[in-house]
Amino acid sequence: MDSVEIFRKKLRSIVDEQRGRQSQVADACGIGRNEMNDFLSGRKNFGIDRLERIADYLKISYAEMVRNGTAEAGPLPAAESANESMLKEIILNLTRQNSVLTKMVQDLHSQLSIASETKKGSWEPGSKNRRSGIDRRQAG
Repeated sequence: MDSVEIFRKKLRSIVDEQRGRQSQVADACGIGRNEMNDFLSGRKNFGIDRLERIADYLKISYAEMVRNGTAEAGPLPAAESANESMLKEIILNLTRQNSVLTKMVQDLHSQLSIASETKKGSWEPGSKNRRSGIDRRQAG
């Protein structure tokens, strides 16, 4: 029996013990449910990258999954815990982005304040010449 077949047999055993949570494993590992079904039934083989992803999700080393004998797997992680991890990562990223945007707004506000102070002492189009009181648009 080759290593993929051993892996398949152990995964089938683990999934069956966990009341058929094959779709949960597939979803968590980014594998289509039909593909997982085809793999477990022997109609399709997966590459090492997918097999390692499945083993990581099950918290079992790939080497343990392809070793002859039985693999001891704990209960499958709850879907909520996987979602919680993803949500925590999203919140962390949004917090970082918010900090960057807040800093950018503060910088723009400072630049506008400086520009406003600078303009107070300079001539603007449509204003009168300070010395003569003549509107420059009419003087030409």
